[in-house]
Amino acid sequence: MKKVVRNILVSLLLASGAPCALGQLRVAQWNITNYSSGRINEFQTAIYGVVPATLPGGGPYLNAGKSMSPDVIVVQEISSNAALVNFRNILNTAPGSPGDWQQVTFVVSTDSEGSMFYRSSKVQLVQDTTVISVGANDSDGLPPHLPPRDTQRWIVRLVGYPDSPATRIALYSSHMKSGSGADELRRATEGQRIAANVNGLSTETVAGLRPAAANAILGGDFNTRSSNDEGYKALVGPNPSVPTGPLFDPIMSPGTWSGNSSSTFRMLYTQDPANITSLPNAQMDDRFDFLMLNAALRNGTGLDYIGSLTTPWNLNTFADPNHSYRSWGVDGQSVNAPMRITDNLAVGPTIALALANSAPNGGHLPVFLDLRVPAKIGLSTLDIDFGSVPINSVQARTFTVSNTGDVALWTASGIASLTYTMPTAAAPFSITPNGTLSDAAGGGVNTHTVSLNTSVPGAVVRTITIPNASVDTPSVVVTLRGTVVGVVACGPSDVAGPGQSVGSDGSLTADDIIVFLNWFFAGNTRADVAGPGQSTTPDTQFTADDIIVFLNRFFAGC
Repeated sequence: MKKVVRNILVSLLLASGAPCALGQLRVAQWNITNYSSGRINEFQTAIYGVVPATLPGGGPYLNAGKSMSPDVIVVQEISSNAALVNFRNILNTAPGSPGDWQQVTFVVSTDSEGSMFYRSSKVQLVQDTTVISVGANDSDGLPPHLPPRDTQRWIVRLVGYPDSPATRIALYSSHMKSGSGADELRRATEGQRIAANVNGLSTETVAGLRPAAANAILGGDFNTRSSNDEGYKALVGPNPSVPTGPLFDPIMSPGTWSGNSSSTFRMLYTQDPANITSLPNAQMDDRFDFLMLNAALRNGTGLDYIGSLTTPWNLNTFADPNHSYRSWGVDGQSVNAPMRITDNLAVGPTIALALANSAPNGGHLPVFLDLRVPAKIGLSTLDIDFGSVPINSVQARTFTVSNTGDVALWTASGIASLTYTMPTAAAPFSITPNGTLSDAAGGGVNTHTVSLNTSVPGAVVRTITIPNASVDTPSVVVTLRGTVVGVVACGPSDVAGPGQSVGSDGSLTADDIIVFLNWFFAGNTRADVAGPGQSTTPDTQFTADDIIVFLNRFFAGC
């Protein structure tokens, strides 16, 4: 019977969509359970282990070939600086690790220290550990209760982009107090102070830039059982069903998460995965661990969350294709029971066991999400020079615009599509196509054609500005230049130059009459300038009408 249920669930999961998006900048949150040392193989396998291709009972894993493989990890319950070094070494020596992990500075906190690890090839540290001060008891008008816990903050910026608020991320680590009553009041104060700090980024100066950062992510073990918890509401606004921020739960799934009798939120549980053989009382029944984003990371532009901005998480699958958010290891089979190991549908038995054994004594599963990095604009040239061109000649030049985001570093799917507006050019230039266009990373280019109207001689220089080109190039200025060489004809009777040469010299002389008459008597079609009654429509005949029309134009002058 168990095999039948499992196969039915697998079929439903496969029908729900493709596996999670490949990470571009992957940010993880993990309470690593009072960590000091050890658990080396467990953490390495949990983080860099690869989901196998085939289920033990046959059929494919929905996450086949996937790995957690984060680029940033926000943690809680790190016991000391030595523990930071130990965990960093675990990350750098893991099979499959790129070996570029760095740690931030450990700061002793009032309770339950948080920290952060990051891959130096993806982000650079702008501001090291900052502790949001907690001070004395809060002033909520209620009887005194214990002070809120500290929250740690760091600011990083994307590698390969100029340092700007748009390419920076403020990362927060929070470990809120568990319990109800006074403990919920503590969580409320913690949430209020985090929210205030996120709001204050816009007026804070860090490393010479203000705002200090445009983007913010909070990772934390919130110890909250419901979206109605005061600590959660302090972050997302008073009504979680209509969040107003400054932080947002990207999967948009409010409710009572813990102990839900219908198991509605079983795909979101993060505690407690411990292996039943080591902790018989462990059970998966809480969504304690969260990653939250500010509005700048969910507005569909620039550095942004990979996932729907309007569609809530599909609670019937652990791998909703509309979201990159994941609770790693959860497969929905474990409700008020230890996490399944042998027949774990999400990650397979090896990674599941590693996750369980990395979380002893009431531990947690990691959660992660992916961010898409901004597009970068590239032009084949910024100076389109026609040089010297003949008057009344046809002249066109081309140039290309492309998305030059670093595909080798971020992957093509991890770079936002380039959207830009090509303006019209001032005369005598014109550009096609113009208007709003786009280009995906890692693909082709957009080719634009610049034409020069050569009816008027002389040198001309114009510029066009491509506005809001990309986060690292707010606008691009392209120079258009050229020199039209030649003389403008002095009316239709200016057909000769000095010495009765054929052409125009800008003046009317006897040379023009002589050249015209030579054409006329030779039967040259260039002398056919009139029709019957001295009309100005050629009639393929050579008559006195042609001579009269030509001379009328001649004596009319320039």
